[in-house]
Parts: sequence; C-alpha cells; structure tokens
Amino acid sequence: MKEHKKLLEASLDTMQRLSNELKESVGLAVLQAEEALVIGQSKSTNGFGFHLTVGQSIKLHTSAPGKSLLARLPQEEQDDIISRIAFTKFTEKTIITPKAFKEELKRVKRQGYGVDECEELEGCHCIGASIKDKDGRPVAAIWTTGPSSHLPKEKFAEIGKLFNEAT
Repeated sequence: MKEHKKLLEASLDTMQRLSNELKESVGLAVLQAEEALVIGQSKSTNGFGFHLTVGQSIKLHTSAPGKSLLARLPQEEQDDIISRIAFTKFTEKTIITPKAFKEELKRVKRQGYGVDECEELEGCHCIGASIKDKDGRPVAAIWTTGPSSHLPKEKFAEIGKLFNEAT
C-alpha cells in the first residue's frame, strides 16, 4: 500500500542505524486486524540474522511489535482487538490469557517498549517500540530480533531505550 511505502521510506535510515548499532535484524510492522504485518526489514550485520518477509503476519500476543502497537491504543480499541486474539501457546513463556496480556500491555506502556522473551520461538528475543503520529497514536512498530545470546534479558532496558529514542 502507498502509506506503507511512505512509512518504510521514512523509517529506513533509523532501521539501518539501529541494525548497524545492534548488529541484528530490525523490522517494521503495522497493525492489521488481530496481527501485525511486516512491511520492511534491515538485515543483521553479524552473519546470523533473523529473516523477516514483507507481508508476513506476526502474532500480537507473542511479539515485541504487537505489544508495542497495542499498548498505545485507546483502551476500547485495545479491548476489541484482544477479544479477537487466539492466545495460542508456543512456548512455556507464551502469554495465553487476555487478563495476563492486558497486564503485559500496561507494563509495555509504562516502560515504553515491548519484549518477546522466547514467547513464540525458543532462543529468540525481540525488543521494540511503537512509532507514533503527532497525536500519539501508534502507526507502526520498529523492533530488533535475534538470538537470546545476542539480546540477553540484561540488555532489554538498554535496547528498549534505543528504540524509544529512535521513535
């Protein structure tokens, strides 16, 4: 879509800068119904990279971009989307109830970034933040994905701050 192309073009420099700094893949996604849609990627520079495909759907309840997008929506809209999510369990860390997910979204909103700590794929972490329009509404999410050994939990706050500053 035309607006996705504009958003991607406006985000490419930031995505590349973050990818170079972290040496990990950086993705860009937008909200689409009860999933997020990948609209772009800046590839890892470390020899190992998480591959995203433009047009790929991402689960909201297990992903940093999904959480980042939902956490900034008005409560009524957030609740409507959550009511339509199938809380599929992928790993022992997957959030599988609307109540727990709503608590997670409150945390994401407070800290300003979302994380996926092996919630869909063992050994894979994601950290990201929403990109907001002039009214504070989330229009996209930007995030990094990589092996948990490259993106350890101890670095979540530091990396989250990078993404907050970039958005």
